[in-house]
Amino acid sequence: MFTIAVKKSALKELAQITPPYNKTIIKAIDALADNPRPQGVKKLKGEEAYRIRVADFNHLYN
Repeated sequence: MFTIAVKKSALKELAQITPPYNKTIIKAIDALADNPRPQGVKKLKGEEAYRIRVADFNHLYN
């Protein structure tokens, strides 16, 4: 199991997203602790970072 650390700026942006999208996004971020490379994840070229898409939002992490 991995630890998830979310930046303050990301929390601010998440607070501005309306339900039910914000709950879906939170579930997807929490699921990264169990499986950091879920189906549909894409590695960013030239970086040690990944992207997942939840609803209409892209989420970057490393």
